[in-house]
Amino acid sequence: MLKIQQLFVTSGDIQILSGINCVIPSGELVVLVGENGSGKSSLVSTLIGHPAYTITSGLIEWNDENIAMLSIQERSLRGLFMTFQQQPILEGIVVFDFLAEITRLHAMRSAHDIRSEVGFDMYAYLVSIAKTVGLTSESLARTFDSGFSTGELKRIELMMYSIIKPQVTIFDEIDAGLDCGAVDILITSINNHRKAQPQAIHIVITHTLSFARSLNPDAVYWLQKGAIIAQGKSELFDLIESKGYQAV
Repeated sequence: MLKIQQLFVTSGDIQILSGINCVIPSGELVVLVGENGSGKSSLVSTLIGHPAYTITSGLIEWNDENIAMLSIQERSLRGLFMTFQQQPILEGIVVFDFLAEITRLHAMRSAHDIRSEVGFDMYAYLVSIAKTVGLTSESLARTFDSGFSTGELKRIELMMYSIIKPQVTIFDEIDAGLDCGAVDILITSINNHRKAQPQAIHIVITHTLSFARSLNPDAVYWLQKGAIIAQGKSELFDLIESKGYQAV
């Protein structure tokens, strides 16, 4: 279970989040909606420990542990994972090397993970995952700054998602810039992950209500001015479509 209690957050001298309260049971998929600047990305960035955001009061509990003071690395090793609206470009870093290191780090979390065994074929493993997200083996040999499209970079993030097998996944507008085929791959990846790890939590930010509906979310949270102003299910999508974000 992920519990956010009376969370107040600043960025510099600006109040960004004001008293966020939210409980997400294990296994649930939730969607965050709201206008640009409503606090959605600030909330999820705070969850993963982005240094630009300072918690002034409140708790973030994951499996009964307050993780608010943990580093990004410590949160990652506890199973939190987030994709970004705009992917940072890692100059000179080869995709294969980066993904192989991630695989090794997360394989070490389990004594029974075959990916940490001597003789494990890392290349074949990563090529097989690349194919599931529509990337070629040649993509793995390229560096991140070699001219990947936005869609290709997001497919690499989907590879990371498959490799890490996170317990809490945060997708921040991952559907933006994806073509229809890539969106189908994304939905399939999420569904497969939820079947394989039924206790995993997903938090999805999107402005595409058709995509949000296709995920069949367990809950929808509507943010405005750094606060949750409404909670529900698909009826909130209907309200937004009919009356816009000023309906509440």
